[in-house]
Amino acid sequence: VEAANKNAEQLSDGFAAVAERVSFEVGDARKMPFKNDSFDVVVSSGSLAFVDEPYQALSEAMRVLKPGGFLVAIEYYYNQLPPKALLEKIKMHLEVDVQKYTFDYWINGFFKAGLAIEGVEQSAAPVINPEIRFEQQKQIAEKLSPQEALTILEMDIDFGENNRFLNIGTILARKPGFGQLAIGNHPTRN
Repeated sequence: VEAANKNAEQLSDGFAAVAERVSFEVGDARKMPFKNDSFDVVVSSGSLAFVDEPYQALSEAMRVLKPGGFLVAIEYYYNQLPPKALLEKIKMHLEVDVQKYTFDYWINGFFKAGLAIEGVEQSAAPVINPEIRFEQQKQIAEKLSPQEALTILEMDIDFGENNRFLNIGTILARKPGFGQLAIGNHPTRN
């Protein structure tokens, strides 16, 4: 959050209006401290999977959006489930049961929250260049004990393997305006 606020301040040098209109806060996505119909846009970038009840967070985003407002969410989902042993490792590392996160899981959550899907962009999860990753791992290892470095390396290998089974979906949804129903296209997975 501090880094995000600093980025907004730096950006404001050229865009003074941005700093006045953008802020970043830490809180519970399932119970935001904002009034109903407060925001034109709500953005979630890969965080919904780490909320205990993601559908409740989507409903809360719907509540704080103004009628006709947009929710932009960028979420990972499985295009194919990885082997069970890898799923268990990822669940252990993240302390989240990631198996349920499929394309349909996220789309259904938006519809259950009453949001209309305006568009979806899908792409494969990024694969990090091994040479760059090796350099990053060396830098991490220099700052940690050998056991800590080994743990981080094992996690990194597991996440790299897991990425082969993931896609990223950028979902643009709109809160219906006054008198509108949340009727939109029900996208399908590529």
